[in-house]
Amino acid sequence: MKKSFRAISLAVILGLAVSSVPAVAAPKPTLAEIEAAKKVEAAKKKAADAQAKKLAAANQSLRTLTAKANAATALYRKAQAELAVATAAANLAAKHAAETD
Repeated sequence: MKKSFRAISLAVILGLAVSSVPAVAAPKPTLAEIEAAKKVEAAKKKAADAQAKKLAAANQSLRTLTAKANAATALYRKAQAELAVATAAANLAAKHAAETD
């Protein structure tokens, strides 16, 4: 009984040990593959830097246009207020002219 238990235990342990080790290890990259990967990464970085520069320019343009729009809005509101005052004055003058006739 002890021998069969040992044999089964040994078989289970060996089975688990063999199944946990990969049969074929992944090959290490060659120097040429490493250099090619470095070139690809450098190209990606260059493209990302160009896009970042483009984004910064667009953000600056947006800030400039926002400032212009805010200034135009302020002028529009000022003109609306002046129009309201002029309309009120014109209405008052028309009323006065109608009363004095």
